[in-house]
Amino acid sequence: MMSKKKTLLRDWLFKLPVTHAATANVKWTHRSPEAVEQLTRRLLFKFNGLVWGKNTWKYGRGCEPLSVVPIVQNERDVDSLHIHFAFFGFPEKRSEQQIQDMFYKVAKQEGGIQYYSHEHKSTKGDSNLAVDFGRADSGGAWMNYITRKLSDSTDENILFQHTHISSST
Repeated sequence: MMSKKKTLLRDWLFKLPVTHAATANVKWTHRSPEAVEQLTRRLLFKFNGLVWGKNTWKYGRGCEPLSVVPIVQNERDVDSLHIHFAFFGFPEKRSEQQIQDMFYKVAKQEGGIQYYSHEHKSTKGDSNLAVDFGRADSGGAWMNYITRKLSDSTDENILFQHTHISSST
């Protein structure tokens, strides 16, 4: 049975108009809470800069950060720490392919993102980058997946300091 806090959090997440979902595996050397927080902050800052345009984003000219909820999942196996991102609020001027390419570009530049071994090949983006990005499904399967193991102490899972919900939502 889920706790009341966990149920409320799941309900809140399911009400968000999430359009895109991403997952990034974290390198062994970046698995402390501080390192994951810094990795998330840098990745989101750079992604916003690419999506909105560097000067527009840097000087705050008429754009608001993308709406995002970053969720950290660490299975019992220490090898599987990864960050899920629930995104919405992309500018209309960007195509699906541009948005996806921008996320892969930023993830590839970040030192804390894991690469698969040569035996495993990703089907999207960089052939060995342990990242996935795409449209969120309308049926809620992705949200069910990322919220299935939310702990009762949600601070361990959701990086609230990097959560941004657009004022127009």
